[in-house]
Amino acid sequence: AAPGLLARAARLGEEARRHRQERARARRQARDMASRDLPAILKPQAGRSLAIAFYTNWSGRDDASWPALRRSLKHLDWVIPSWLSLSGPDLDFTVTLDSKALTFIRRHKPAVAILPMIQNVTVGNWDGPGLQALLADRARADALRGKIVAFIAAHKLQGVTIDFEEVPLAAHPALEDFLT
Repeated sequence: AAPGLLARAARLGEEARRHRQERARARRQARDMASRDLPAILKPQAGRSLAIAFYTNWSGRDDASWPALRRSLKHLDWVIPSWLSLSGPDLDFTVTLDSKALTFIRRHKPAVAILPMIQNVTVGNWDGPGLQALLADRARADALRGKIVAFIAAHKLQGVTIDFEEVPLAAHPALEDFLT
């Protein structure tokens, strides 16, 4: 009697189906995450807090990171080096691995977790809109994820630290999907 209602009902049915699928996916992800054992190197230490340090390998007279790393490494559980970034107008994946620091860490404290940080920063400016565009493009987001995983695997690192800032609110669902 009212053909317009059929289209509306079909749309509501599709939305309900998509919502059920998303909830089922979230439940599977939560179950999978709960069943993963955290590697000992990443676990909290008995009776004390984790000792975590950031390491920057920026060149310049004021960079105190290298001397601080050499002095403090023996006390650290995790090192978070700033070796990865998304930079330039297209937020290209950029690696600035400090081989000297990696060799030093591996030689002097091989049990420390190394979790390089990736940032959406170009020349000191956070690029939230660029990150939003990157995450909205599924192929680019998947390619970025692949590059991060390949870098971590190639250097036998324990994971990655994500420092994406000034992310527009509209990009939060795509960011959550990327992180998951």
